[in-house]
Amino acid sequence: MTSTSVEKDTATPEPAAADVAPAMEPAVGPAAPMPMPVLGRDEPVAANAERQPQLSGQMNMNPKTLDELLKCNNVNIRFLAQQTSPKGPLRDILVGAFEADWFRAKSCLVFDKWPGDVVPRFTHEFSLMLMTALTSYRGEVHKAVMPLAQKAVRKQLDERARQLEGNAALASSLTQQRMIPGVKQIDFKGSVGADTVTSDVDVSTGGANSELGVRAYNEAFREFMDLTFDPGTVFDLNVYAMDFIHGKTDAADQKSFTVKSENPEKPEAEDAAARDREQDIWALVHVARYMPDDGDWDDYVVQTISGISDAKQQAEQKARLDAARKRAKGFEERLVGMMVHLEEDLMLTEKQLEGSSWDDEDNKAYLQGALRMRAANKLYEDKLLQVKELRTQIAEMRTSITQGKQGADPERLKLLVSRLSGELSMAQLYANEVYGTGGATVHAVMGMQVKKKLSAERGHDVEAIIPVQEWYQAFTDNLGDVLKDFEHYGKGHGGHEADHWYAAFKMGKYADRMVDALPHLAEGGMITQTDAATLAKDADVEALRTLSTHHVKEKSGASKDDPAKLKQHTYFGKMTADSLKDLRTAALNVGARVRQMVAGAQSAPIVDPSAAPPAPVPEKAPTTAASGASLRLAAQAARAQDLLEEIEDEAEDMEP
Repeated sequence: MTSTSVEKDTATPEPAAADVAPAMEPAVGPAAPMPMPVLGRDEPVAANAERQPQLSGQMNMNPKTLDELLKCNNVNIRFLAQQTSPKGPLRDILVGAFEADWFRAKSCLVFDKWPGDVVPRFTHEFSLMLMTALTSYRGEVHKAVMPLAQKAVRKQLDERARQLEGNAALASSLTQQRMIPGVKQIDFKGSVGADTVTSDVDVSTGGANSELGVRAYNEAFREFMDLTFDPGTVFDLNVYAMDFIHGKTDAADQKSFTVKSENPEKPEAEDAAARDREQDIWALVHVARYMPDDGDWDDYVVQTISGISDAKQQAEQKARLDAARKRAKGFEERLVGMMVHLEEDLMLTEKQLEGSSWDDEDNKAYLQGALRMRAANKLYEDKLLQVKELRTQIAEMRTSITQGKQGADPERLKLLVSRLSGELSMAQLYANEVYGTGGATVHAVMGMQVKKKLSAERGHDVEAIIPVQEWYQAFTDNLGDVLKDFEHYGKGHGGHEADHWYAAFKMGKYADRMVDALPHLAEGGMITQTDAATLAKDADVEALRTLSTHHVKEKSGASKDDPAKLKQHTYFGKMTADSLKDLRTAALNVGARVRQMVAGAQSAPIVDPSAAPPAPVPEKAPTTAASGASLRLAAQAARAQDLLEEIEDEAEDMEP
């Protein structure tokens, strides 16, 4: 700092009465010291003098509004950062100054995007300190909510049992589960505490009633915080039910492990093939969700199937892509319907819209995000009830078979088991920040995290043995997440421009997983070795590999604690809107190319030829502009037919 800046700060005149903070209850802690020299972030004071809020005569140590927070100095922030109790001043800052929205807090404290471009008295370093303190505060609230949620699960069981009066056996099973003790009933897993400033939190649930724990936690959280927003909005904390992760079996030499399935029963080949086809479609749904423009999606469909020479495989892949788009559209329609239903509950009134520190456009965007989160969680919670019932049926059927009861059918049990992955994927469609398939989930947790941990512990490489169909699901699902982060971070929102450097960094996480899955497709026979060699030299794959390499290196580097340092990075710092779009295009190109290779490999099955419509496709891949246009028109016609069928179904549902 310069002597000029010190002089300027210490010579601050007494504020007018209108500038003094309103009277507050006495603060706990030391009296506020004389303000430190204002650095105006990392610029000289004079450069930002007009945008700095006037200092109050009596500094309020419990800021409850954004204006009050902006008047805090570095010493104030250091004190506040130590107050992490669940009902302490950090609650007032998050709920008051940042309007109960973690994403507002992160935008301000991490990325310096304050509403109206105001500049706080505290520096960027202390912004990061406050954000880190909020992650600790998040952990303290989580500890307080967990026991409340565990108690609430029994209430959830009673309510669901009453709703199942028509199925006495299932209702009785749920009622009996009330007596299961402690963590065997419901267990909340996941590390929640001091973390990096951009980290989200995933809390998984275990125990006999994992599926009911999600609703129980969300309701307990809202009651404890006295808020209408879910933890995903307030804390970027999301709760998930037990999904596709069920442990592993180590090889005798400890050089590999096999991922366990939830159920020991193996479906018949036909049922397993149908299950894998469904999982492939769910992976494509994840892609379709993040291609909102219909023309963009139609072009991708044409690009993909025009490179498939076999007519039957072309029709099959077209059918899968069409099914995925239809499901993605249905997801959005159901979500919007639930948002309308819940809008009044979240009190999105004109008063709330007008009382924000953010301008109308930004505020509405944040509030719509909170409403969307609450609606998606509600649908996720409802779908999990169906998963719970299917798992209960599987357990009861297995017991009946073991006891030799009349009518207990092992084939029926296998069929129920084959359906479970689809029910889970349907539920996870509504969960926030989660994969749509078992393969992607298994790859991320077992194929990357557990593998890395075991390799470090054992001092040698450890291989995760995962079925090749799941590797393919992981590849496609992660393509969807590359597109997701392009949509989220690569486009400007409200009055702020996109941070292309950060968007590329975020996309790199999923590009890394796409690239990691590729060699396993050839090892498992889903693509040929010749195709694998072609991919190894592919320019688009190389672009993703470069992105991946930089992401992996930087995620544990200096930017871990301050993402803004990526602005000076030799790769990410040079990212522009056009170069970011090039990365998106590269990911889509690789996605289309790999699907063409899978369809062309001898091992690529046509699981259900009857499900593929007898589309009028030529024996050879269409190559002319006219044929491409015809395929685009066919895609549009299919979409129109899908929407017509949905309208007819809704009309039938409304009939008495």
